[in-house]
Amino acid sequence: MKKMVIVAGMPRAGTTWLYYNLVKHPQAAMPKFKETFFFGSNFKRGFEWYYSLYSEHDIDNKVAFDISPNYYLDPNFFKNVSQFDVDHKVVLILREPAEWVSSLYSQFKSFTPNMPSVEDYLQKFQIDFDGGKQIINLNDFDFSGVVEKFINRYHGKLLLINFDEIKTNPIRVLNEIEKFAGIDAYFDPSSAYVKPVNVSIPKFDIIAYLSTKPLLRKLVRAYVPSPVRDKLIDYLYKVGKETDVKNMPDKVVLENKFKPLYVEEYFKKENILHL
Repeated sequence: MKKMVIVAGMPRAGTTWLYYNLVKHPQAAMPKFKETFFFGSNFKRGFEWYYSLYSEHDIDNKVAFDISPNYYLDPNFFKNVSQFDVDHKVVLILREPAEWVSSLYSQFKSFTPNMPSVEDYLQKFQIDFDGGKQIINLNDFDFSGVVEKFINRYHGKLLLINFDEIKTNPIRVLNEIEKFAGIDAYFDPSSAYVKPVNVSIPKFDIIAYLSTKPLLRKLVRAYVPSPVRDKLIDYLYKVGKETDVKNMPDKVVLENKFKPLYVEEYFKKENILHL
């Protein structure tokens, strides 16, 4: 592996949309599945396992991408990635906290029976994924501090993107990521997938619930024919109605708790920053 771009976050900020596009880029080496969680919960599996997720031919001739947005939330990311000796850069797509929590809450409703209230959810936000789980108190989460850590660690190798830019100018976002990664310009309106991906399913859905089970995910990857698997993925990632904080019953709770942050700190003049 010669070069890598790590898309480290945020969850619910367009990373699945980005993955759907980058798998088509002829100079992008992509892993067998979108989220490796390697520099988080899967670090114990070792670098040999990590490299095995990529085609040997691809990582010798292309720029590798690791799109694991939970790195943004994982306190072990910086310690683990410090042992990575491959030249790499980092992309962060930032979504305003209130809208982000709203989207997370709506997504979790789609696969969580007896979803707790927003107040309880904020106190105990739990992510279950292949390899482990993570529990975060969103009331105390330091949104600014996390980004500052990335800025300090990756000065000169960091791309900050305002999530709103994906909504309004997705081709520009893809072109800036190409430039940042050092790969040829491939995306234009005819080659890019520009529709929203992985938008929120607004109520509990049994297929969404089953898709969260690690054993079932492994069985589907191993035994379900790719046309059927693609249809399931298409259903999970491209259906539903995207929600925002203005349309949620608990919008007042979220708007009072989480004020606009990233626009004020980083995106007053420009929605894409090379730092």
